[in-house]
This record gives sequence, structure tokens and C-alpha cells, in this order.
Amino acid sequence: MKNLDCIGKVCPIPVIETKKMMSENKDETDFEILVDNEVASQNISKMAKELKINSKIEKVKEGFYKVSLH
Repeated sequence: MKNLDCIGKVCPIPVIETKKMMSENKDETDFEILVDNEVASQNISKMAKELKINSKIEKVKEGFYKVSLH
């Protein structure tokens, strides 16, 4: 599983960095992305849906989200 910390980054940076991580790790199937705003988590999930990748958003604590792609 590859992890990406996008805490403190605003959209579209988390989406761009997620796409980059996925393209650089084509053999990997599981990714976790940490973000600190709900919009970024929703945008990553939307991108995953467009790419036909399953996603799950988990609220870690107030204002922090983990997006799992698999």
C-alpha cells in the first residue's frame, strides 16, 4: 500500500499528486491519501470513480480525512 500525505494542500493539488503517485506505481493496487478538507476527499473519490477505482472516505478526526483507493 502506498501512502500520500496531502495535509495542508488545497485542491487541485491532492488530486494531481494522487494521479502522479498512481502513475508512478502501476503495480500497486491500494493507496491511502490523507487530506485536511472534505472537498479534497470528495474530489479524489470523484477522480477514482471516473477511473473505475473503488474508493472509501473515512473521517479520521475533525477536519482530517483518509481516502482509500483499491
